[in-house]
Amino acid sequence: MERCAKHKTFHQEETHCPECYEEIISLNARAMCAHSECLGLNSTNFWCIVQDQAPVYDTHHFGEILQKWELVDEKGKPTF
Repeated sequence: MERCAKHKTFHQEETHCPECYEEIISLNARAMCAHSECLGLNSTNFWCIVQDQAPVYDTHHFGEILQKWELVDEKGKPTF
């Protein structure tokens, strides 16, 4: 048995403690959701370019998505 340094709980060797595993799964889910939303914005921008128009979304919009899913803070620094 090993002790998780972060949560002070015991778990089997070479596995994550339940709390760590929950955090990893949560981060992965939030990253996938943000990625999906950013792909949507990107495809809209691409369609604007195809139509010879200016892109609708800029880096500010992408940053808002990352903040919404709690992947970055208000300064743009990663939260994980």
